[in-house]
Amino acid sequence: MRTKINTKTLAALKPGKQISDATCVGFSARCQTSGAVSFNLRYKVKGSAKAQVAVIGRWQSPWTPEDARVEATRLLLEAAQGRDPAQAKAAETVAAMTVGSLVAEYVAAMETGRLLLRSGKPKKPSTQASDIGRLNLHVLPALGKVVLSELTKAHCERLMHAIAAGDTTRRSGRKMANSARGGRGAATRVVTLFAAVLAWAVDQNFISSNPSKGLRLFASARRDRHLSEVEYSQLGRALANPPPGTPPSMVAAVEFTALSGWRLSEVTGLRWDAIDFQRRVASLADTKTGPSTRPLSQAAIAIVKAQERPPGAVLVFAPSRRGQRPSYVFRATFDKLVRAAGLDATVTPHVLRHSFCSVGGDLELSESSVGGLVGHATSSMTGRYTHRGLPALLAAADRISGKILELMGDDTAPVAVVELPRPSARRPRLQPALAGEVAA
Repeated sequence: MRTKINTKTLAALKPGKQISDATCVGFSARCQTSGAVSFNLRYKVKGSAKAQVAVIGRWQSPWTPEDARVEATRLLLEAAQGRDPAQAKAAETVAAMTVGSLVAEYVAAMETGRLLLRSGKPKKPSTQASDIGRLNLHVLPALGKVVLSELTKAHCERLMHAIAAGDTTRRSGRKMANSARGGRGAATRVVTLFAAVLAWAVDQNFISSNPSKGLRLFASARRDRHLSEVEYSQLGRALANPPPGTPPSMVAAVEFTALSGWRLSEVTGLRWDAIDFQRRVASLADTKTGPSTRPLSQAAIAIVKAQERPPGAVLVFAPSRRGQRPSYVFRATFDKLVRAAGLDATVTPHVLRHSFCSVGGDLELSESSVGGLVGHATSSMTGRYTHRGLPALLAAADRISGKILELMGDDTAPVAVVELPRPSARRPRLQPALAGEVAA
């Protein structure tokens, strides 16, 4: 039943209900469950049998019933002349899109899982948080108001050099996510991300070509920093005598990192139920390179067993206070230990990972063995252990951790004697039960 759409009829409209206008065919108003009222138009373009619906706008923001009716009449006239009002409106929206509105669209697609990587999977929450931080802190202040259709490669190049020079550097709050750091490394990461955003804009038909195409980035500096024997000794003394007030669980987490070569997120996210103490294997469901199975040295297992495990505990290295982020407490503890050891600021948790691999190389262990211990993406060993391969990797883990403990001044390191299988002329077959357990 049609009625005249006016202020009185709109005020009486209940949530979930819709009314059609008596004077303008196809013009209607609908009350959402939230109470907001929107004006809509149902129309057909000349020559098309399919009806379409266009949203005109919301009542009182800023549309009045009279203004919405006039707009509906104009759109009906366009449709009668063979022009699709919805396409025209979309074109106008794209033409007026700014870098800021593009970033908002990109973030919404990323957070809802509509943005997929080449693997077909959405970005991880930690990656999303990092990307949003870089876009908000570097890109939006510099280019947020630039109209997308007017964006050029020169804009992208100026952004890169501004970040490298530290012109966008600022700090707001204590957390890393609220900080904008400059430098060439940061500039390359931000501009690479922004180029991906622009490539997505091309896929969405917001722009016809990527303005950042052909931009020359700074050469990436290879990170080969690792601890020397003297630095290992200094770190060992700091771990044995940590500064007052340092959380014991996080001191243990730092030592575990040194003896395993794991990434920071893997250590702070280590769960009790992921560890097979009998076989000395940890099954990590989600790492940078996907699911990963890691052999653990006796020294690393001893650190885990020494941690308190209250009823219902999930994380091995949990902060002492509830609500604290394990990664944040770990970094604060690590920085405090580095200062106590007299080491410089170039020593990061990732340096411990490099150092672990370096010690493995000094012991003349194969790259595949070391890669299997730390979860390198190029390692063919991770997740493909056989009953012969696992003992060899456990022995390698014990050799590396034993050497690191020796360098840190700990001569009480457990010595593992791993009995390797005798050589056989026949190639052993994979045991189904063992393969299923490890691959999980």
